[in-house]
Amino acid sequence: FFFGNIPSELSLTSLYLVVLNHNKLNGTIPKELWWMANQTLGNLSMKDNQITGSLPSELESLGALAYLNLESNSLSGPLPTELGRLPKISSILLGYNQFTGTVPTDIGFLSSVLMVLNIKGNPLVGTIPTELGLLTTCDTIVLHSTSMSNGKLPSELGLLKRLEILNCDKTSLTGTIPSELGFLRNLIFLSLSENDLQGQIPSEIGLLTNLEQLYLSKNELSGTIPSTLGGMHSLLLLWIFFNDLIGPVPDTACSLRGKALIEFAADCDEINCPQSTCCTSCF
Repeated sequence: FFFGNIPSELSLTSLYLVVLNHNKLNGTIPKELWWMANQTLGNLSMKDNQITGSLPSELESLGALAYLNLESNSLSGPLPTELGRLPKISSILLGYNQFTGTVPTDIGFLSSVLMVLNIKGNPLVGTIPTELGLLTTCDTIVLHSTSMSNGKLPSELGLLKRLEILNCDKTSLTGTIPSELGFLRNLIFLSLSENDLQGQIPSEIGLLTNLEQLYLSKNELSGTIPSTLGGMHSLLLLWIFFNDLIGPVPDTACSLRGKALIEFAADCDEINCPQSTCCTSCF
């Protein structure tokens, strides 16, 4: 392990790659790193350390930065709006820190470059900005456990045709599940569990024929399960327990058990879901 402060001498003018993951580094990231390597640094990865401090506004000077991974540290302060001014950034991974404030709307300016946005496990507030719907190159958005307050899931996310992973569980979402999510035909993972979502499961969810994992448990969803779920032939895991759904489960949904589906967890008595031929786990 490396331990102690990150030396300012690390800031070489032609530096391209910094990878210091899984150490015991502490203190702040030296300001010289943002200044001296501002047109050469392409990869900055210091995940799983004990780094403190905040991300400075000088971050925007890193014109060559494509990959930023500072997950699992003790960074704090707001997520800087300057994140949206990194012209080549493709991956932003800042999960499991102590960032506060709101998700900057300026991230929407990264519409032609950003592929991965992962800010999970931070005590953020506010709502999910509609500007995330501008990230047309994005394939992964992970916001879970961010303590956001009573916002709706933006229907604009349905514009992200390349999206493969959308994880918004434990984000205090309210309102209904947007039917526009049915446009995300490349989606393979969708988790909206442990929120305060209401209304019915939209029938358009059944259009997600590449989806492998669907988690809608621990909400306030009501109504019946749409028969369109029977078209989700790639589905492996389906969790809908601890809601206010009623039955019976459509035969089309039960038929998935004979295909790819290996786990169907539900409130079996409330939706009349036989464990022998349909649901696999009952609550």
